[in-house]
Amino acid sequence: MANANTPKAAASNGGVFEKAGKFIKECYNEVRYKCAWPSPEELKQYTLVVIVAVAIVSIWIAGFDYIFGQVTNWLEQHHH
Repeated sequence: MANANTPKAAASNGGVFEKAGKFIKECYNEVRYKCAWPSPEELKQYTLVVIVAVAIVSIWIAGFDYIFGQVTNWLEQHHH
């Protein structure tokens, strides 16, 4: 009786390249036929939302950076 760990059993199940090829083919088929892709108009809208969100967060972080910078400068000047 063949053991699953023997080379013959491994070869009969398909090699590494065969398994990798099957995996890539399955991934491609899922992405191509099973995923819902946005329309060009939706894509433009989502892109605009992301750009606005990044701008808002950037301004927020810059504001905190400025405030903390001013506080540290004030503390340095008045501590000595």
